[in-house]
Amino acid sequence: MAHETDRTASRSRACALWGLTVALGTALVGAGCAKEAQPGLPLVAGPIPVTSESHPFNGTMWQKVPIDLSDYGYVEQEYYVTGGAHVYDWVPGSNYDLVVLDPQTGSWLPYEERRRIEPTEYTTRIMVRRPASIEQTSGRVVVEIINMSAGYDWTAIWGALWDQLLEQGDVYVGVTSKPNVIPGMIRFDAERYRRLSMPNPLPLDVQACGQLPDEPDFDPNLSKLAENGLVWDILTQVGALLKSDSPDNPLGRIADRVVLAGESQSADYLARYIRWFTPRALLPDGTPVYDAYLAEAGGSGTNLMYLDEAGGGRTNLMAGLNQCAAELNPLPEDDPQQQIPGRGVPFLIVHSEWDFPLSDWPPLNFRPSRRRPNADAATDKFMMWEVAGASHGWTWQYDYSDAAPEDVVAAGFEPSGFVCGSDQPEINLYMVEKAAYVALDRWVASGIAPPSADYLETAAGIPGPVRDQHGNAVGGVRLPEIAVPLATYTGLYVPGPDCTDAVLPFDQGRVDTLYPEPGDYLGKFETAAQALVRDGFLLQEDALRLIEAAEQREQARWR
Repeated sequence: MAHETDRTASRSRACALWGLTVALGTALVGAGCAKEAQPGLPLVAGPIPVTSESHPFNGTMWQKVPIDLSDYGYVEQEYYVTGGAHVYDWVPGSNYDLVVLDPQTGSWLPYEERRRIEPTEYTTRIMVRRPASIEQTSGRVVVEIINMSAGYDWTAIWGALWDQLLEQGDVYVGVTSKPNVIPGMIRFDAERYRRLSMPNPLPLDVQACGQLPDEPDFDPNLSKLAENGLVWDILTQVGALLKSDSPDNPLGRIADRVVLAGESQSADYLARYIRWFTPRALLPDGTPVYDAYLAEAGGSGTNLMYLDEAGGGRTNLMAGLNQCAAELNPLPEDDPQQQIPGRGVPFLIVHSEWDFPLSDWPPLNFRPSRRRPNADAATDKFMMWEVAGASHGWTWQYDYSDAAPEDVVAAGFEPSGFVCGSDQPEINLYMVEKAAYVALDRWVASGIAPPSADYLETAAGIPGPVRDQHGNAVGGVRLPEIAVPLATYTGLYVPGPDCTDAVLPFDQGRVDTLYPEPGDYLGKFETAAQALVRDGFLLQEDALRLIEAAEQREQARWR
């Protein structure tokens, strides 16, 4: 496998883009290019060297809590990925039709015309974490749309799944997916990241939205120097690369199963990809590029799977397929594309309580709604779990998803400073997500659908979920911390640095009333944990971790 760092530089731009101007699997002979790139696949350069002076941003050894992958027989490798991507827009009133931007004329043409339109060249980076020995690789791959909401790459899916991935021999591939993070990466290490680019293909004088960096009210999410809408082709091309026999495939083998995953804003990206690109993202044999989708804490985009009382979707935070679409070409409120359609590729989402769309968080302004039904049909495979008491952000996320504070500062941002100081147990959403990942893979491999979870209970006229006598949400996936509570869990968006207002501990009188004898608390806690294991919402190793922590709390109370 070729890994020369100057590989991309040695190839012409024409050859680099040739492979991306055709649909995946389309046969085409490009003079002088056939040996350079397979049709539909990007070019890869790397691994990018790691030295005492230069390391990957948010690499595992440079997280808030570092992980030495060599202890697990794993390696981490960072690559540049260069290809060509089109800019798309939806067609209101259609059946998920797309149009493609012609940068030469600034006009929108039918999707089928993309073969004749020169795509825009991009260069992004991917982070590959895999077993050092190819023979030890399971064949399963998780591709993360790396979260970009902080202004820098924040690997939330890795933070949730990393110990499960390493235990199983699975591969992780993180994709830098939005250009708003590139300036910070260049500030962090200009030599390493200056070639990253997701440029706007239109000249400045014909761009219809956004600002330049030196203009008032500049928003890096709407920079005229970049185009957010290149991401869709990037994701398809990376997934196709991992399932190819190309010498550029960084896995060193063809992936057996590939899951595309995203959290929060990245889950919104995932929802849009499922809507418009899943039917088009096919390999030469007609099988999907991605075998399944996993979303965590999806926010507005994934909340479009919830339907209002009339059966329509939500438009209040609808994001576009390009950075001007929502403003200049919004979908009507009754457009069927407001909903996520049934797809034959399994999709499982794990919602925190805050992400539940009947939340009373005012900025979201959610209307009363009903859930999109779970399904396990040939053309519709969908499952949703709602986790009672869970917030949108928790300690595990910040420990294993966030970059080291000094690197965050070097990129030009303020570190989070999040250290949950509460003595009360958190609702560990990531443990449910791990179980979801295992269940999702089983769905793909054997056709056995994940268990269907109770939804959070609602009542007419009540914002948010119905709450019990302890102030905790009723229904949903109930981890033992809330099934056998020592606190009220408010489902706050992101807790303060010490978890205040998210975890409200009971006073000692209530604890004594609930658990009057030694062993009461621990016995009920263990029963609740093992019930979740039996039902498929918790892995046994995580149940044992929770039970051990509960035992320590029990001992501290009665010693």
